[in-house]
Amino acid sequence: MDISDEIKNEKFALVSPQEYAAKLKEMFFNNVALWYERIIPASKADELMKVTNGDFSEIWHDHCAVCFKTIDKHTTEKVYLSEDEFDWLCENCYNELQSKK
Repeated sequence: MDISDEIKNEKFALVSPQEYAAKLKEMFFNNVALWYERIIPASKADELMKVTNGDFSEIWHDHCAVCFKTIDKHTTEKVYLSEDEFDWLCENCYNELQSKK
């Protein structure tokens, strides 16, 4: 596994994907404009809002920045999110990162 120097220097915090998804669900339910900021075209945002009954957590997912493993509200393993909330790491990649510091 090759972890870039950029990721090695980032600070990560343990995050519960289920709790993160629950916060997204609430945010997007309370502010419909967020759908249109994240999803283009607007017609697709409309479609997804309808299909999910306004629950953004149904479609939210991200990927580990190293191995590209999917991280979503169904992820049960530990995951880590960078301080800037851009990079996610699965537990294995996070542990690998820590062993190289």
